[in-house]
Amino acid sequence: MIEIVDTIDKFKTLESEWNSLFFQAKDVTFFQTFKYNWIAWETFSTPVDRLFIIAYRTDKKELQAIFPFYLNKKGHLKFINDKHTDFCNAIISKDVEATYNLMYDVWKFIGDEKSVKFLFLDNVVANSPVLSYWKVFFSNAFVFSQTEHSWINCFKSDNIFTDFQYLRAKERKRLVVLDKKSSHCSLKIFHIMNESYPEDVVNRLAQEMMAMGLRSSSYLNDTMRVFMRRLYESGLVELSILYDGDEPISMGFVFINEQRTYSMRWVILYKSTQFNLWNYARYIVEKSRIGESIIDFGRGGYDYKMSNFRPQIENLYRFMASKTKWGNWYVLFKIAASHMRKTLKKYKG
Repeated sequence: MIEIVDTIDKFKTLESEWNSLFFQAKDVTFFQTFKYNWIAWETFSTPVDRLFIIAYRTDKKELQAIFPFYLNKKGHLKFINDKHTDFCNAIISKDVEATYNLMYDVWKFIGDEKSVKFLFLDNVVANSPVLSYWKVFFSNAFVFSQTEHSWINCFKSDNIFTDFQYLRAKERKRLVVLDKKSSHCSLKIFHIMNESYPEDVVNRLAQEMMAMGLRSSSYLNDTMRVFMRRLYESGLVELSILYDGDEPISMGFVFINEQRTYSMRWVILYKSTQFNLWNYARYIVEKSRIGESIIDFGRGGYDYKMSNFRPQIENLYRFMASKTKWGNWYVLFKIAASHMRKTLKKYKG
């Protein structure tokens, strides 16, 4: 059976079950936690947005899956806070055997729901059943990748860059030299358990980045900064701050799982791109001294990530399907626009 969670009270009531499902689900990250979605909805939702979380239950009312959706004013079905969410996905219990039936039932429900005009699902992870099943069920669906994420596997080591055997010798040497360049700096990890939120540092670096044109004021607006602070205070993120003496020169908001074996760099703030790179390198060094973990560089195949760390890469996808004739033209427009942006960026200058 399908239940629609469409009010804030219903959303809050689902917390306990959501948390239980999350810990027995497969292929989920911090972005699928109740805490993240709750904070995101409270922070970014507008009066014209409508909660449309789909809860899928057995006949005995056992929760088997959650699709954390909402409807915007155009009737577009989207993942909550997809704009700032690197990995979007449904939350499905690993005990579900009839995945086909579950995905079909939800697809059929969405197809019959008149308030849903269009599906616009962004930053969907590659192994999500949303992609594989709904691409078949929605005969007019378009699935394409417009971005990606990357990561490296770190093992316990006191000399991680020297020991990175997947790199060529000259590539390892470059990282060793990079780390030595920041040897006069100190890296401090802030967590809500040991430090209050350093709002003055965040604001100072944000203002400097905007002044240099490295970040837009629309991105680092007051609402976004509230979101960043709330994520820190909830314990979902820690801060990696690099100091030159007493002066903070770069910082990263880092999502981290409860086992502290998987971390993902999210929002980064810095005085220069070089200081940002130093922060990456020092964070990898510190994590590897503690133990084995995966460090994810988040969305975007930016050159500084690729050329320095040679990470593993996986695509993220956009899923679009329309329930109207004119909506299909919109799909084609969005695909063409995305391709044109990439083409112009490639040949810029």
